[in-house]
Amino acid sequence: MKWSGATCTAGWWSLRTWWPRFREGLELAKISVLRCEQIVRTLDGTPLQLIDVRSRAEWLKSHLPGAISLPLQDLNPNTDPLDLSKPSLIYCHEGFRATTAASILLHEGCAAVAILMDGFEGWSALGLPLET
Repeated sequence: MKWSGATCTAGWWSLRTWWPRFREGLELAKISVLRCEQIVRTLDGTPLQLIDVRSRAEWLKSHLPGAISLPLQDLNPNTDPLDLSKPSLIYCHEGFRATTAASILLHEGCAAVAILMDGFEGWSALGLPLET
């Protein structure tokens, strides 16, 4: 059995909760976390799905160039226009919603998932390109 992060979002896991599961040999999923500076170097020529899991209103104000808007509350890997065989970079405002979305996509079999550590906030603070 494979547990993948926050696919069960009814609450949070304390050390007392997850440590016994870890000791029982249940695998904990690992999700890559990348900084904005790493993404700028990676985006040139790399077929990467940029997935913005912020609300639609946030996305309409501004978003990363080429990003797909898939608000977390509506995320459904079985019906959304995603290619689960492509590497995906997920971001939100600061990273919390992206972590949950990455966990869901990993659970659904997405090939490679990474989170933008600094989120949209970090990207725009560095003056990197945005679309409106």
